[in-house]
Amino acid sequence: MLRLQAEVADAIARKTSFEAAAGVRPDPSRLQAVVPDAYQAYLRGRFFWNKRTEPALRKAVEYFNEAIAKDGTYAPAYAGLADSWSLLASNSYDAVPPREGMPLAKAAAEMRQAQNLEPNFALAHQTLGMALAQKHDYPKAIAEFQTATSQPSTWPRSVWD
Repeated sequence: MLRLQAEVADAIARKTSFEAAAGVRPDPSRLQAVVPDAYQAYLRGRFFWNKRTEPALRKAVEYFNEAIAKDGTYAPAYAGLADSWSLLASNSYDAVPPREGMPLAKAAAEMRQAQNLEPNFALAHQTLGMALAQKHDYPKAIAEFQTATSQPSTWPRSVWD
């Protein structure tokens, strides 16, 4: 399915004279197979994450955990889980004390790294950078942000959201 989506997107881009930046065009041979139920749970998680309310963020955590339970190798689900905990522990929400929420965010981001899931997934590096910045570990946070911004877009490899 993802290969087909990549081919359709490529055909549309050619028809509309769209020139993608170097490294951004999806390489159909590198697409990651995704468990459909995990992908659906991930999309639901992002839907609730984007609402940016405390109840919605808690629902997002549930969906990201569901995605991880269905496919423990699905890197975007770990990044979503880390993003959710990071927001819940932020000063903007105060839903979870930072000393509890930020370690959960960092653990989710590091779980993806420990399992070597999509090591170049920019969103996960950005998420880990946010967790490290919240803990005032600025040198490591800056390194994660630099890694995130130096990566070509890897979203088409695994998700189309």
